[in-house]
Amino acid sequence: MDTNTTGSPGYLPDTSPDNNRERASFIELQMHGINSTLRFGSNTIADRSPLICPDPLQRQAVWQSYLENVAPLVTIVHRQSLEKIMAQVNDSEDTLEKSDKALVCAVYLSAIMSLTPAQCFDKLGEQQESAIVRHRLAVEQALNEADLFNSHDFTLLQSALLYLIAIRRHDKGHFVWTMTAVILRLAQRLELHRESALSGISPMNGEMSRRVWWHILALDVQSAEDHRTEPLIHDGQFDTRFPLNINDEDLVLEAEGFPCERSGYTDMTFSLIRFEITATYRLLKYLPFAKPDYSADDLLASRQQHVIGLEHRLREKYLQFSNTTATIHRLCATVSWLVLAKLRVYVYDTVVSGDMSNTGLRAGIREFLFATSTDIIELSVILETSQKNIGNWTWMFKNNNQWHALSFILAELCLRPSCTGADRAWRAIDDAFHLWESQDACAQKEVWSIVSQLKERAIQARRRQLIVSRIPASTLARQYCRSFPAEDSQNPNHADDVRQPPSTCSEEPVCFSEPSSNMHYTPPACNSLDPSAVGLIEDPGLVSSTNISFGDLPENLFLSHHSSLPDNILDFF
Repeated sequence: MDTNTTGSPGYLPDTSPDNNRERASFIELQMHGINSTLRFGSNTIADRSPLICPDPLQRQAVWQSYLENVAPLVTIVHRQSLEKIMAQVNDSEDTLEKSDKALVCAVYLSAIMSLTPAQCFDKLGEQQESAIVRHRLAVEQALNEADLFNSHDFTLLQSALLYLIAIRRHDKGHFVWTMTAVILRLAQRLELHRESALSGISPMNGEMSRRVWWHILALDVQSAEDHRTEPLIHDGQFDTRFPLNINDEDLVLEAEGFPCERSGYTDMTFSLIRFEITATYRLLKYLPFAKPDYSADDLLASRQQHVIGLEHRLREKYLQFSNTTATIHRLCATVSWLVLAKLRVYVYDTVVSGDMSNTGLRAGIREFLFATSTDIIELSVILETSQKNIGNWTWMFKNNNQWHALSFILAELCLRPSCTGADRAWRAIDDAFHLWESQDACAQKEVWSIVSQLKERAIQARRRQLIVSRIPASTLARQYCRSFPAEDSQNPNHADDVRQPPSTCSEEPVCFSEPSSNMHYTPPACNSLDPSAVGLIEDPGLVSSTNISFGDLPENLFLSHHSSLPDNILDFF
């Protein structure tokens, strides 16, 4: 193996902190060259063997990082099977199959990208930028050598998928978006999109195929959103079922039957929550085309029912079993509330409010979208900053800036600077700007410029309002998973609408109780809330100006649920 650290193109000429600008330029050039190499299947660098961590201690450190940071979130590789491959790496890397070598390289790359720069330097003695470039080159060389584009190898498909998931947050071009189409075609060639084809293979292989297929579906939706295009896969093109809610240890290669599905949290819970969300999003997106005869009111009601049904399933199947002392449980709950809030906003995406028959409902929607958009910003900041409470899983949510929610809030504040919830919205805006303004994302510069201008206009409107009225803006309770606006807009406590389940909360106001049909009670001062009582304590060292933390989340965040959910809602799924 070539271990020349000066001549190899995978190494940076200088990784000292004083050469940040040169290092960034070098990385950009390296990334461009690597992308072209894989995209066209060139073998011009095939003689340069991928340089996998040569030091056994480094290998173990990176492998452990993968198990802790990546495997719980990206469940496309069977852990016990991967352990056997890693043991073979320790014995002799040269004996690995080409597809296994690509998988090992992808594992190393994903692990390194899940680390902070300080953690990477501590484990590898190397700047993270340099390590990423070197290991990304290794992955793409390995995929080329294994002839990815002409392969029928399932392990190679797993390698390519893990690679794309790992680099998506850092890809500034169209590479991941383009390569998603490639791995989709490779998966279809293996017939992962047909449930009938999976019935003819072993239960373990069938289960892993379902996991890979649904991860591809999720990546397809994400990459399409990244570039404002339509997903490639439509519902009529596949019938693959969800994978089972089981642990990896339940899958045995020699087993003749499927294991019994577990209740509560398993190795697959986070992924299954994502798959449920992906399926519902796809349904909401194509509902207007599937039901062209629906009126605006009918379309709105149907979309709301789908979101409520999703929330009910997530609570009943997973979230009711949450343990607040388990980090992965906190992550699952926070992601669930964030995406449910985003779907609540998305419900109104294609509905023209002027076409609705109820004028009062149109006014209620405006308040609902403002409050829910504030929820989205708060939860997004939590996911990106609360490393102490979410663990080393923030890597998956980096650069996931909620531009639509932020823009909507700022636009409303320009028009209504003292509206209900304005103070809370401004705190969320300040936290988001503090976090997102420091992120160097070339593809987001145009959007950031527009949002910054909106913020300046909103600030000016707020100043004018304060000078004229000198009346402080009212507050809005932090209350994730809000009920949809009821048709009886004159009664904010109305909860009998078919599109929202009745609340089970006490009639007495409870600090941050969730969910409730009353969005207008005022919570006690934040300093009266004891975060330790919830087991969700803020890490003050992460973002100094952040006002949002797990301590601010409702005490019954995990276990509160609606009862008496209309049975017909489940008929949509």
